[in-house]
Amino acid sequence: TGYFSFSKGKVTDVDSAKISGFVPYKSSIKTGINVNSDLQTLLNSMASTGYTLSVRNWDNILVNVTKGIKAATGMKIFKKDSGGRIVEIYYVVVFGDVTGNGVVGDGVIGSDDALASLQHAVGKSQLPTVIAQLAADVDHDGSITSADANTILQAGTGKITLNQSYVITNVPDECYFLDPV
Repeated sequence: TGYFSFSKGKVTDVDSAKISGFVPYKSSIKTGINVNSDLQTLLNSMASTGYTLSVRNWDNILVNVTKGIKAATGMKIFKKDSGGRIVEIYYVVVFGDVTGNGVVGDGVIGSDDALASLQHAVGKSQLPTVIAQLAADVDHDGSITSADANTILQAGTGKITLNQSYVITNVPDECYFLDPV
């Protein structure tokens, strides 16, 4: 049990050394995905001594990382210490991969991604998650428009290559509230 000091109904002091059952971890958005390489290559680039990495899809199902499996929007990469405690969770965003949802074998930018973006832009349907919305905003202006959908379509047909190096520093609240670990 934890030790709390109260003043006028508010928590004024928390002695974290005495709280049990809570394990803090960092959350980040992982961008910079090379769409031409596989998930194993991404994990190798993120590896650090003393930590293990595992991948789960958006539904928290463990992903078997094998050769050829691509990183997809909505996957979560768990970084754990030697005791098996989560140190950090990375939420994967592949710009243009709007329909990925962490599905193994997706991670491909195609016409279905452009269509989902366009339908969202014109109000016909909503993208399933805020992570998908981040992936759909390929011009990074904070809104999803028909211009984003057109850019995704051009990338899906090989006319252009989307810049995957844009960095997102704020993890959306949806990741914390709708995606329990």
